[in-house]
Amino acid sequence: MKKILLGILAFSLLLGACKKDDTVNPEDKPDAKLIKVLDDYKSQLTGAQFGWKAYLMPDGGGVYSFLFKFDENERVQMLSDIDPSFEDAAFESSYRLKAIQRPSLFFDTYSYIHLLADPDRPFEGSYGTGQYSDFEFSFVSAKEDTITLEGNYNHSKLLLIKAKSQDEFDDFMGNIQAVAGNFSKLRTYFKRMTVGGVEYELNINPAQKAISFAYSDGGSIKSHSSFFYIDGNNVVLTDPFVNGGTTISSLSGVSYNASGFISASINGSTVQIVEAIQPMSYDLNAASRFNSVERQYISYDGFTRDGNPDSYNIKSIPGLSFLLLWTKYSPSYDLAGFTFGNSIRYGPAVTPQVKSDGKVYYTFLGTLGSIPAAYRSIVLNTGNAFGEEQSGFYVIQVSNNTYDLVSADDARKWIRFE
Repeated sequence: MKKILLGILAFSLLLGACKKDDTVNPEDKPDAKLIKVLDDYKSQLTGAQFGWKAYLMPDGGGVYSFLFKFDENERVQMLSDIDPSFEDAAFESSYRLKAIQRPSLFFDTYSYIHLLADPDRPFEGSYGTGQYSDFEFSFVSAKEDTITLEGNYNHSKLLLIKAKSQDEFDDFMGNIQAVAGNFSKLRTYFKRMTVGGVEYELNINPAQKAISFAYSDGGSIKSHSSFFYIDGNNVVLTDPFVNGGTTISSLSGVSYNASGFISASINGSTVQIVEAIQPMSYDLNAASRFNSVERQYISYDGFTRDGNPDSYNIKSIPGLSFLLLWTKYSPSYDLAGFTFGNSIRYGPAVTPQVKSDGKVYYTFLGTLGSIPAAYRSIVLNTGNAFGEEQSGFYVIQVSNNTYDLVSADDARKWIRFE
C-alpha cells in the first residue's frame, strides 16, 4: 500500500512538472491579430495621400470606375462614372472595416456604389436584381499600391490602385471619357485591326467597357470577349486574349488619328484600328432567331449614328425608361414602344421581313398612341430609322439574349436590343 501511495505521489509530481504554461502574449491572441490586420488595412486605405482609383466589376457585367478618398474617421469621398453627373459631384459616405469570414470593407451608408446593387433603382441591369453588384467586400490581396477585393454576396470584383499624384487623381475621369470618346469617333459598327499578321474584327462597347475579338482559324470563326478598364490612355483587359503565341492584355497609348483610325500599342508594336462596313463572317440565321417569335427587347440608347449613341435624342423625353421592341406585337407588325415605367404610351409600328440573305428589312407603317407634339419628331425619326435602310440590317447576336441591328448600307447606324 505504501508503494502504491508513493507511486501516485510521484505521478502527481510528474504531471505538475510537465503542466503546460497557458500564459499567452496578448498580441498573439486571435482577436488581437485580427484587429491588427484590420488596422493595417485601414492605415493603407487612409494613407494614400492622393486617394485611390477603383474599378468595380459586378457579376452582372460591365466595369464601373470610382475615385475614393478614405479618412481616419471612417468617412469616404467618392466619384464615379456610373452617371456623368457623378464624375465631378463628390459623395460622402461612411465605411467600416469588419471581420466576417475574412477581413472586409463595408460601404455602409447609401452612396454611388450602392446604385449598381439596388434592385429598385437599377442604373444598369434589371428591376428586382440590379447589376448583381456588391457594397460589402472581402480583402483578397493587398500590395503596396494595389488592393484586390471580392464582393461578399454577388462576388463582384473591386480593384483599388493608389493614385501617384493629385493630377493623376484629378484627370482620372476625364481620361476615361477621352479614351471612350476615341472609340466613338470611328463611325462604323464594324472595326478591324491586324496583330502578328492576323486580322481581327473588334466589337467595342465603350459604355459597358466590353470588347470582343473575332478571327478566322482554319476556316472557322473564333472569338474572345472581355471587359476592360481604362487607366490613363491605356485599355486593360480583365480577361487577356490569347491566340497562339500572341497575348493581348492591353492596348496602350490609345489615340485617335484625324485620318480616321485609332492608334495603339500592343506588346510594344503599333497597331491601327480602322473602320469596316461589313462583318468578317455573318450568321444567316441570326435574324430569324431574333424575330421569329413574340418577344420584348429593350434598347436604352436608341439608335447610334456615326458612333454617337442616342442620335435621335430619345433620352431627352422626360420619364422615358427605354425603347421596347415588341416583336409579333400583332400578326403583321412589330411595335417600337416608348416605355415609361411599365407602360408603353406610343411608338412606331414596323413590319419586318427576313430575306434569304439573312438580313431583316423593315417597313415603317406609322405610329400608335398619342404622341406629345414636342416629341413627335423624335418618334418619327426613330420609325424612319427602321424603314429607311434599303439594304436592310445585319442582325448580330452578341449574347444569348442580346442582338445588334446594324445598317447594311454603310454600318454607320445601329441599335442594341437586349
